[in-house]
Amino acid sequence: MHAFQSPRTYKTIYVCDSFGLAGSREKDLETLRCCYRHLESGGALIFNIQAEYADPGTWQLWLEENRQHLPQAWPQEGSRRVAADGSENIATFRTVEFDPLEQRYTRQVRLEKWVKGELVRSEEYSLRGNMYFKNEVKLMLEVAGFENIAVYGDYQLEPASTENQEIIFIATK
Repeated sequence: MHAFQSPRTYKTIYVCDSFGLAGSREKDLETLRCCYRHLESGGALIFNIQAEYADPGTWQLWLEENRQHLPQAWPQEGSRRVAADGSENIATFRTVEFDPLEQRYTRQVRLEKWVKGELVRSEEYSLRGNMYFKNEVKLMLEVAGFENIAVYGDYQLEPASTENQEIIFIATK
């Protein structure tokens, strides 16, 4: 996203579940600048981040004694979805590195596709991400040039609170 180029501008840019995956904080900031450049005047950028404190398993990794157990073992079960064609897709994740000082992690992802009980495709890769809290993201948006920054929780038009799992940002050019 930090290198996105398009000959046109947009009224709205929506980034779903992927802010913080550019590989570095510098590239994440450049992602916001890139979005700003690709918005029409008055256009809006909308994106979400996970509330890091909302997942007890992840939050425990901020403690040194819990990071000693990394990499995590693969879970026995992944999240399952049945597609319209009847095939089943399974996604399994595990954390292999966690750095609370730099606020970044590395997770391994295993994706499987099953058809009629038979594994037909499988892939595995590493996902490196940066973790952000609300005020840091607001500052990054300001540095990138955005105005009228609103912060909502869980896709509701109510201000974000500590009870929310998802923090939603809406910022205008």
